[in-house]
Amino acid sequence: MFSGYTPNCPGKAVSTTKAWVRLFLWLPAWLSLVLVAPVRFIMLIFYFFYVTFVQVIASISSFFLGIKNWFDYVLFGWWYPQISWLWHNSFVFFLVFGIPFLLALTIFGFIWLLWTIFQFFINVLQWWEHLFSSTWWALWGWFYGFGWFFFWLPGWFYHGWTLFLSLLLEPLDDLCWGWFDIWDSWAAEIAEAFPQPVW
Repeated sequence: MFSGYTPNCPGKAVSTTKAWVRLFLWLPAWLSLVLVAPVRFIMLIFYFFYVTFVQVIASISSFFLGIKNWFDYVLFGWWYPQISWLWHNSFVFFLVFGIPFLLALTIFGFIWLLWTIFQFFINVLQWWEHLFSSTWWALWGWFYGFGWFFFWLPGWFYHGWTLFLSLLLEPLDDLCWGWFDIWDSWAAEIAEAFPQPVW
């Protein structure tokens, strides 16, 4: 519906709903933090042990380094040679860099061609207008009258309709905004009393 103005209530309703959803999810958020924090702490301890012990030993010991290389080969060994082959292959290099460049060049050339056709069309149109200038100005009065009847007159009706709807609906929109603003202020006060967990 063309109301003639931008209502403010839907945006306020969305922000208020988000605030209340955060409040309703306050307890699940704290419970998830309580459940996840020990798991994260334990994982950090194990990861610290892995970084400080396994990696250091693997870097200074050929035995552990051999084990590490064996795991790397088992898990990723089939992937490294393919990446190396694809990157050093000129055809793949052309696919990665050449085709986007050729595509951009083709698009630019097509736009240039369209612009040239458009300029030619404008030149022909100007020539045609100068050729029949007297006829055009003779018919301009009729075109102006039809244009006013079919475009300007409906525009005035549309302006009046939007003004009527603005006078009718804007107070309701203000009332709706005020109602959601009350709930938004309550949500803000409750959110200050019950802070959300920080991860």
